[in-house]
Amino acid sequence: MGRPTSIEQKLDMALDELVKTEDPKSGRKSSSYGPAGKKSGGDRDRDGPYAAGRGDGKGKGKGRQRLPPEEKALLKTQCFFNAEKELVIKLYETEVLIVKNRKETPPVADSDKTEKSPAPAGGSLVLTLNSGGFRTAETKAILNEALRPLALRVEGSESSWSLCSDYRMPGQVTDGSKSQQPFEDGMEITVPAVVTPEAVREHMAGKRQAAKSAVDAQRARARCFEANLLSYLAQVVQRGRRKIVGSLPDSKGEHPNPIPLKG
Repeated sequence: MGRPTSIEQKLDMALDELVKTEDPKSGRKSSSYGPAGKKSGGDRDRDGPYAAGRGDGKGKGKGRQRLPPEEKALLKTQCFFNAEKELVIKLYETEVLIVKNRKETPPVADSDKTEKSPAPAGGSLVLTLNSGGFRTAETKAILNEALRPLALRVEGSESSWSLCSDYRMPGQVTDGSKSQQPFEDGMEITVPAVVTPEAVREHMAGKRQAAKSAVDAQRARARCFEANLLSYLAQVVQRGRRKIVGSLPDSKGEHPNPIPLKG
């Protein structure tokens, strides 16, 4: 059957047959030279990580909201006590901070020694800091969050970090009266036990839970937006189908909205 030449013939044809007879809108021919001529524009659109069901299912476009370095780092942080009962704060594969107790017993004069003399209470914390060679915003954020209960913080640029103390009394950090010292991987400092390692762990656990809740809320908003968008698109498609079906001939061949013919 040749191409229909009149409107009456087009109305008598099925919709799929009518579409087949129309000229393709693509300007390329299948015999064009080169890779572009071997596939249509629709095939090119399906190339990429999402073609044929490929892809990791994670949006990587510009519209994707990225987490702040602090929240991202908290979600990748572990806090636990090792076999030596030392608190370990681990970011990815690097133990950025180790906190351990060190009891300090001041010397007792021989004249004051008795068999029943109790050991005076007191102690300090020994901190081991390490960036693992990754002096990034994430590493600094985790160190600062863990050191916050101890009134310590890390400052400086990527090439030069410094460990600063918020203590106002001199001698609170191992380098004497200085309140600032260069940051070095593997450095150890001794600070007063103003908080326990358990308190540091609880502080980090609370911050990590808050970051996780923020991420869950963000994902929930994204899912809600996606559901609303899909619902809207479904309504648009449904309205389009109704318009197409309403303009097609019925079973008797009668057109509900006849097209006026010229001439």
